[in-house]
Amino acid sequence: MEVEEMLQEVLRGSLKASRWPAPRVVKIFVASTRNDLAEERRQLLEVIGPELQAEYEHTGIEVEFVDMHYGVGYDITLDGQLFADHLNEISECRRYSKGCFFICLVGDEYLPRPLPAKLLSSDVAAMKEAAKELNISDAEELLSAWYIPLEAEDGSKYHTLRRPKPNPEVSDEAATEWTATKESIENILVSGAKHLIEKADQRQDVKAANQLRHTFLHSAVEQQFSHAISISPSATKPAILAVVRDFENGPPSPAEEPNSLQKANRALLKSFRDRIGATLPSENRLYLTAKWKSGGIDPESEEHEMYLYRFRCSLKEHLRVMISKALDEDPDMKGRNKTIMEVFEEAACHLAMSREHLKECNGRWAGTPELEQLKATLVGAANAAPTIRHAPILLHGPPGSGKSSLLSSIAQSAEEWFASDESTPQPHRQLLRVVRFCGATPRSAYSLEVLRLLCQHLAILLHTEFLPKDASFDPLYLNTWFQSLVRRAETAAQTQPQWPPPLLLILLDDLHGLQPTESDIVAALSWLPVSLPPNVLLVATSALHPDALKLTPLQKERLGAPESLFQLTGCAPLRTRLLSFLSLIKIKKLGDLEENEEVEEGASLEKLSLACLHAMEQLVCRPAIARLASLLSATQFGLTETEILELTMPTNRGEDDPLRLANANFTFSSLCSVRRTMNLLLKERVQSGRIVIGWRHQLISEVSARRYLATPESQKSLHAELAALFFQEDDDEDDDEDGDDDEDAEEEKKERKDQEEGDEEGKRKETPFQATAAPDVTYSTRHVEESWIHLLKADDADRLKKLTVCNFDFLLATVQTASISYLRCVLEHARCHHLDRHLELVYGAVRKSSDVLSRDPLQLASQIICWLRPVAEGSGDLVGAMIMSAMAWCDGYSEPLLVPLTAWLQPPLPLQIKGFQMPSPVRLMEATPSGQNIVIISWASPNEPQLWSTPSGTLIHSFRPGHSGPIVCLSLCPVVQPPANPESSDANAPSPPTSSLSSESQYLITGSEDTSVMVWDLSTMRLKLRIMEHIAPVLCVTSALGNTVVASGGEDSRVILTSLVTGEVIMRIDHHRGPVTAVAVNSSDDVLVSGSSDSTICIWSLDDFVLLNTIQLQSPIARVCISPNSSFLLAATDQHRLCLRSLATGSQIHYLKGLKADVCSMSIAQDSQRAAVGSSDGRVYVFDMLGGCLSRTLSSHPAAPVTGVSPTAHDDFLLSAGGNKISVWSFRPRDGLPNMGTPLGVFSAAARGGLGGVAADTENQNARTGKAAMAAQRPHDAPITCVDISRDGTMAVTGSVDCLVNVWSVRTTPEVHCTLEGHTAPVSVVAFAPSGLFAVSGSEDRTARVWGLTLGLLVSCFRGHGSTITSVAVMMDSRRVATSDRSGVLMVWAADSGALLLSLTGMVPGVTSPNPVSSAPGVTNVPKLQLAVTSDMRYAVSGSGDNSLRISRLTKEKEERDVTVSHSEEITCFVLTADSRHVITGSKDSSLKVWQVAGGKLAQVLVGHSDHVTCVAVSIQPPPSLVPDSSRPPGLLPRGLPTNIPVAPATIGEKVAPPEAPPPVLVVSGARDASLIVWDMATGADLRTLSGHLAFITCVAVAADGTIAVSGSEDKSVMVWDTRRGLPLSSLSMHAPILGLCMSTDAARIVLHLQDCAAVPVACLHNTPATYVKLPAYVQPAKEIEDLRPSAPKRPMRRLLKKEVSLDTYTWQKKYGHLTSSAMVAAVEERLKRRFSVSASMEEISKIPGSTMGSQICGPEQAALAQSQHFEHLQALWNKRSPPRRRQNPSLSKQNSCSSRRDSADPGEDDGMEEEDEEEAEEESEKNNKRQGIPTGPSDRVYV
Repeated sequence: MEVEEMLQEVLRGSLKASRWPAPRVVKIFVASTRNDLAEERRQLLEVIGPELQAEYEHTGIEVEFVDMHYGVGYDITLDGQLFADHLNEISECRRYSKGCFFICLVGDEYLPRPLPAKLLSSDVAAMKEAAKELNISDAEELLSAWYIPLEAEDGSKYHTLRRPKPNPEVSDEAATEWTATKESIENILVSGAKHLIEKADQRQDVKAANQLRHTFLHSAVEQQFSHAISISPSATKPAILAVVRDFENGPPSPAEEPNSLQKANRALLKSFRDRIGATLPSENRLYLTAKWKSGGIDPESEEHEMYLYRFRCSLKEHLRVMISKALDEDPDMKGRNKTIMEVFEEAACHLAMSREHLKECNGRWAGTPELEQLKATLVGAANAAPTIRHAPILLHGPPGSGKSSLLSSIAQSAEEWFASDESTPQPHRQLLRVVRFCGATPRSAYSLEVLRLLCQHLAILLHTEFLPKDASFDPLYLNTWFQSLVRRAETAAQTQPQWPPPLLLILLDDLHGLQPTESDIVAALSWLPVSLPPNVLLVATSALHPDALKLTPLQKERLGAPESLFQLTGCAPLRTRLLSFLSLIKIKKLGDLEENEEVEEGASLEKLSLACLHAMEQLVCRPAIARLASLLSATQFGLTETEILELTMPTNRGEDDPLRLANANFTFSSLCSVRRTMNLLLKERVQSGRIVIGWRHQLISEVSARRYLATPESQKSLHAELAALFFQEDDDEDDDEDGDDDEDAEEEKKERKDQEEGDEEGKRKETPFQATAAPDVTYSTRHVEESWIHLLKADDADRLKKLTVCNFDFLLATVQTASISYLRCVLEHARCHHLDRHLELVYGAVRKSSDVLSRDPLQLASQIICWLRPVAEGSGDLVGAMIMSAMAWCDGYSEPLLVPLTAWLQPPLPLQIKGFQMPSPVRLMEATPSGQNIVIISWASPNEPQLWSTPSGTLIHSFRPGHSGPIVCLSLCPVVQPPANPESSDANAPSPPTSSLSSESQYLITGSEDTSVMVWDLSTMRLKLRIMEHIAPVLCVTSALGNTVVASGGEDSRVILTSLVTGEVIMRIDHHRGPVTAVAVNSSDDVLVSGSSDSTICIWSLDDFVLLNTIQLQSPIARVCISPNSSFLLAATDQHRLCLRSLATGSQIHYLKGLKADVCSMSIAQDSQRAAVGSSDGRVYVFDMLGGCLSRTLSSHPAAPVTGVSPTAHDDFLLSAGGNKISVWSFRPRDGLPNMGTPLGVFSAAARGGLGGVAADTENQNARTGKAAMAAQRPHDAPITCVDISRDGTMAVTGSVDCLVNVWSVRTTPEVHCTLEGHTAPVSVVAFAPSGLFAVSGSEDRTARVWGLTLGLLVSCFRGHGSTITSVAVMMDSRRVATSDRSGVLMVWAADSGALLLSLTGMVPGVTSPNPVSSAPGVTNVPKLQLAVTSDMRYAVSGSGDNSLRISRLTKEKEERDVTVSHSEEITCFVLTADSRHVITGSKDSSLKVWQVAGGKLAQVLVGHSDHVTCVAVSIQPPPSLVPDSSRPPGLLPRGLPTNIPVAPATIGEKVAPPEAPPPVLVVSGARDASLIVWDMATGADLRTLSGHLAFITCVAVAADGTIAVSGSEDKSVMVWDTRRGLPLSSLSMHAPILGLCMSTDAARIVLHLQDCAAVPVACLHNTPATYVKLPAYVQPAKEIEDLRPSAPKRPMRRLLKKEVSLDTYTWQKKYGHLTSSAMVAAVEERLKRRFSVSASMEEISKIPGSTMGSQICGPEQAALAQSQHFEHLQALWNKRSPPRRRQNPSLSKQNSCSSRRDSADPGEDDGMEEEDEEEAEEESEKNNKRQGIPTGPSDRVYV
């Protein structure tokens, strides 16, 4: 209950909460003498600490041991002030540490003693008096010189020890000098103390004597132990551990008695040990013994190694017990809801900061006019009438004006302000406070994240849904959600006027500190309301005026009004704190303030901050303070103490090499001292379970950065160092790579061996992923919050992508530790600094999946896979590595998880990536190769080039002084990369990489109307060369010969080549007879092309400047481009024509067609296949140069010409400039296109339904020749219309509008097995045969086709329907097929021959879809099971478009009429049970009914849905939990059924079936109410209601064992449910409405049908809880096919033994069992347990003794032949004659012989093949058999 109260207090914003969340830290202070226990302390730091950290890493606990002796070259007790800081550090450890906070190591040494840092004035006087009595010389002088008298604030007087100067940590000389002085002072104090103790003992003043002993006689270790005992939480359970070490066989006793001092110290040591034993319980004491050895503990010694092992094990076990007890006694709230805990932790962090601000201001705002005015305004607004609204309040003031402390004062005083009036009878109204300091924490740094947490916080306070089902962290959704929450608070106030509603007070500090992102709608702060109800108050602060904030115009107007805007000019707590710091230094004599710069009265806060930093430099030393201050300034949210020490305390030092502050190295001791001294300038807060240290105010951080990080290089270097702190694993890998060659070779061999072993293991363990993750980095909350920022600021784009924003582990850690909205903010922040395709892909995937991941973060891996897999397959880039990591994570996930196995989505890149506005229209634009920067010439400054950042849209540099005239042309010279030298590379260098600009482009060349050419060096941003050789305006420029030559052309008709090195003219070319308008150089730098207005293009050799070729065009040349592969030359003329020529020959290829305006800019893509042309009509035309046609038009500059187009490297982006807008486009060929390459409706009527055209003739020809050839494997290019999966779940078949039927293998990696062509109109329905040997497809061409799956050939074609075939069903014997069409005709066919066996007319039309979805033209959306045949093949069940369902009898053994069952409204779905005894129907009347198939009697009614039933599914096996209810009479409807449910033909309570109750079958139904219900068909009880979908259910399937159900919905998601518990197990968003699904019996493979999608999504349910159930592949027919065939005259027929038709065990024994000897039965019994398919029977046939076929069979064709031979042998036994001769030509073998003869149902065709064709085929077969060594035999014809 205490935890719950704390939770409620924090969420309500109480500043007086009883408990606050503590950091998850185990910080242990280690106390010992310096030399005696050095090895034990090393074991603690280097062994025990890391092992405990690894053990508690999963709990989020940080383990730290504090050893003040580490790295210190002198005894720390020399400095009394420093020892006082150590005692304060013990208190800090007690405050934060869990379990244990103090370890005392006691050995054989007792001394030294520290000097007291502070003494009462009476004690100093007593010491001086005792020294006089003891005749100690110089005692008074020394005490007076080193103990300075001071007066405390309460008036008490004391003396403080002056710190030695220089500091002993700075130099050894200072330490030696101070040691002598310290010993003298110590002798005085010890002697005086003993003298005073004797007097106290005489007076029997025990308290005074003990105090004197503790202050002056106890050693440093005992004083630390005493301090730890005094602050320990409990005397019986102290969080202290003492370790006492003794030596066995110690050193021999000296001959003489030791001196009195040594004797006294031994006595004190013994007393200290006795005190430990008396004070601490036995479980807190540890006694160890080691053998004595000269020199102390030696870890190399075997005896001492055993001692150290016992030390480590015992100490670790004791610490583990203490930590575990502390965690059990003080449990955290990790088990609560993640959203609530996230809101709680953020609220607690901001409330703690508010308390800190209140402590800082110390009530200075009380009674001030500002606070009183705010009180009047807020109280008046809160007490106003419900209909009167008010605006929010904005406090405006400069930095350091006290806005934060004033806001905290409002939060503190609000409870008093809004207390109920005693005169009114209304009770006290509840106050709900929400405080946020924007920018202070990672989750408050972005407007989107602040708004999300604010909405969730308000939802919790208002007792509404804090994470709605349709929750989305999209800015528009969050804006609407926040406004709805405000309205909810207002509604609560209006509906309960008699009871005061809660008063909601929202306090937002530093709105200007929010980081803007591109997702911000309209403006970053557009969500701030401008009108609030009386019970909602909002107060915000900002250092910027409302006009400068990112607000809408209406917000600026309302917040800038006098009643809303408050100006702060009064209290400034920061100034007070800075002055207090300087006064403290002066008073304590910690620095010589006179040496500082004089601080003027009324100095600015910047000067005061500088003075404080300067004072600290004088106190310590400048290098140390500069190092610490720069680290704190570079961090975004602060650093932990451990991180600071890792950066400033090097561990690779010698044992005798101490760490010096002069070298900017800190130790535990020095950092503790500096932190305590700078306490007024620093702040500590708990963030994400860690204690982070940072500057107290942002102003101090900015001043420190300007002082210590003055250059961009130093800033980048420091950020790179901070980034390396978080990614040490990556650095370690780099270190390993730098080893010598031998070690590398050994490592490679080892890796190769490990890889081979991994491959073998992978073969043993088959998973659908088979992915291995990249080397892991353990990502923590600190990585998520801090690491990526330093990589970003270090300008290290490669490591930023590799380690963070394009790393799946980082994305996963961000989603799990923060939220998807925070991840989106991180990616958007990175996009503001880098333009990168990988980053854009990841951001696009996250943005498109943000709605899904808001509700189900576990879908991150699946969403990354489905969005990015199309661009990652076959590539080894970052996205590919991320996909592999995501798949590896899925593979290691232990719970059920839906994972996509195929790609059906296009890359998540929009056509236009981003765009930004320029201050003025752009005249010229050129981009760097990566597109990170652009150089523009604007109309406002036409003679001054400007460098802009593309990602952020900000100005970087203006090149001055510029030209004297307008710039006409410009060119960026790319850097010529030198050959790589791997020996000179240093992967571990902490220095940042070179600037992206200088590493991409070396020079900027501009030409102007002032006839000059300027060359700018982009590394220095300075002018390198000015060329004044032209006598007319320069029109074009470029670089050549490795950026050593500038080529320029002008109106003087000249081309001038100038050296960039010397500035001399190399060559003047006077060839053209008109102005030179274009110059270009090919990629190999050996050809120069010039174009002129004289309509000629000249090609020059750059080796000797010889004219190679001249191209004459019909009009003046405007622009010329050379393709990157130096193959093409593209010229633009003045007549809107684009001429493509060969660069080598100059010959014309063709003109590019489609341009409709003048060419303003032009560029060729890096693939040398496309050209981008900017035109005067504001469009960018993208041409296919090879085809000469227009491929795409980009419109983003409608009112201005496109003056610049520039593709980036690898054609990732295209940058265009037009008017005052810069646009960035995705430039990959497939980017920005819809999901299907072929739009809907492009198929002609002839292709779709022409039954008498060319396609039909081709089909007839194939039928005559028997060559329905297997098409090339290719996916669909039009929407899929139908899908089915085989009974074993390994194959899937799909039909599409493109008239193709594709067979897919889905067992491992889904892929197209074969493509079946033959239909001439869209395929409407497909189905597998139960045997799995063939599939049937129906089409709008009114035919159904049987396809053999072994060879992919056409077996038979069913003709006879008069309209579109809407359903097909293959009977359980796999020999007959039932089809129905749109007109209601049902036909039964022989699958092998296509013979019509039965035709039923007068049927009603097919059932229409329960949820009509727009489909491709000509395709009817029909449910999959509109026609079903019972497993005994006696009945066919068919639906209709109305409320009836017809049950037709397929065999006429009995005179039985067809039965019709009905609902009161339209039937939308039905399903047969596994035993085919019942059919379950669903209807628009919201009910389901169970009917007996035999007789059509009603057996059960299932009522529970509130809307139309859309789908229903049943399990094959009854779940164990379903048992028949013996108490319920059979055949009765369940009691309590509503009477208004229409039931026909029986009434409620009436017997509606024979005395046979329905079996216990699990039924799952879905409806338009977005829910599913799990039913027990036997009892009619609704077992579970499955709620989770956001839209109506479209399809559902149940696993064979009934344990799980899979549902698809209009909300574009598929969900897996646990039917026993009614809980969702996993979900997957498909990003398209789901029309249907089919799956294997264990749901391991799920094939989905999406709306308007040409792809086939296949999902894997990893770790499926369902059990695989093998379905029977064959059932004996109720009647032989011969009996069902229509009577017809017999005619000669060819042999009809079907290689695709298998024989099951029962049929084989019936026909051939009596002919087979007992010996043969034993040989074939095992292989007859399975069907005789090609894949199964060939393995069995090869095992027959004496068979030689096994070694010869290598393909499916030969396998089919061998199988048929085996069948012929069995038939020969049946006919009692020898095996016949058989044609063995594989090329002519057919899956079904009926494809070689006339279809009996097709009149007008010849009977069989011609005799000549038959003989020719047999001869060719014999030749092939001889070549392949296959024996031949006599021919035979067998009839089935």
